Amino acid sequence: MDRHTWMYKIPRATTDYIKGVEDFITYAMLYLEKKHKEEGKEQMILCPCRDCNNFKKYRSVDTVRDHLFRRGFKEGYEKWIWHGEGLDSTRTSGTKRGREEDSMEKNDEEDMENDRVQEMIQDMEDHFMNQ
Repeated sequence: MDRHTWMYKIPRATTDYIKGVEDFITYAMLYLEKKHKEEGKEQMILCPCRDCNNFKKYRSVDTVRDHLFRRGFKEGYEKWIWHGEGLDSTRTSGTKRGREEDSMEKNDEEDMENDRVQEMIQDMEDHFMNQ
């Protein structure tokens, strides 16, 4: 099942939605652990629910999980850029990565450019959170 379907088209009480939320939480926590090690910041997770809209951070992953079950994901958040997924990522939950071989063929210049985009996104996130 593609990400858009389980996030927005099926009831939140279904097994597919519950599994999708758990996959999201796992993905987001792995990103936070990596980010925490690199930057030494306190580990807080942005909430992508309809109300928090990726603007509020919580210390407890259980709060985010609860929001997603009660409120659902904010519209259009199929690519989890605020939770570590790159802008050019082809990863989708429950589907095969069709371009795995293509991604291995990127040259160093493209990788450096993508790293700068991710850095700019992180800077924007820090700026907005300070506001």
